[in-house]
Amino acid sequence: MNFLLLGPLSVRLNAREVHVSAPRQRVVMAALLLNANRVISVDRITEYVWDGAPPPSAAATVRTYVMRLRQSLGEHASARILTRAPGYLLELGEHESDLGQFTAHRRRAAELAERGDLESSSAELAEALALWREEPLADIPSRTLRDVEGRYLHELRLQTMELRFDAELALLRHAEIVPELVRLVREHPLREALVGKLMLALFRSGRQSEALDLYRRTRVLLVEQLGAEPGADLREVHRRILSAHHDRPRTPAPRAQPAPAPG
Repeated sequence: MNFLLLGPLSVRLNAREVHVSAPRQRVVMAALLLNANRVISVDRITEYVWDGAPPPSAAATVRTYVMRLRQSLGEHASARILTRAPGYLLELGEHESDLGQFTAHRRRAAELAERGDLESSSAELAEALALWREEPLADIPSRTLRDVEGRYLHELRLQTMELRFDAELALLRHAEIVPELVRLVREHPLREALVGKLMLALFRSGRQSEALDLYRRTRVLLVEQLGAEPGADLREVHRRILSAHHDRPRTPAPRAQPAPAPG
């Protein structure tokens, strides 16, 4: 049994695709998967299914959707959808969903990093990120579900990328991660954690002027769009690069793509 959520929703049983085609049943399935091994209330499910405007019969209709999901999944898999007040619970092992596997890789990465094995930790994080096929929930017809859970998944992926960049920086693979960081900073020009990592990667690759220029442009963007100065962490990266005391270039300066202009 394999439930895939980090991309288009897909359910596979014994290598056979289980088609959950009814739009509102797909919303219920996604809600159960996102809350695997936890009770999700009927009220929360109705909020997702009807985007915050459920009809009076919503609770009864949700029971019908769950019944149909159980029928679609077959006897063995349907037994995993349990009725638990005030709603339902989907029982899944970590290996039975891509989101569960993602969580397991992240946990192992943290354990390896704690033991000082950054090489293996970075590899675990790369495996976690490889599970992302496309934008999660894009095929789920629920604006509320996408707004709430989709935002959470997006942030989780970015945080995992940042953890891998930290490991790669510690492993002195500065120049190798510059192109990916450049792309991400273009997509998220106000995300100071990414900007700081790109500044460090540029500086340690011998591209100090580009790193300092990126800080100046990011500061202007933050002031113009948010009315705020860079945070303490980004200011500290800037200070360290200026002083060139703690972080000196460790590799020759390659001619790579320039750092992005934020915005």
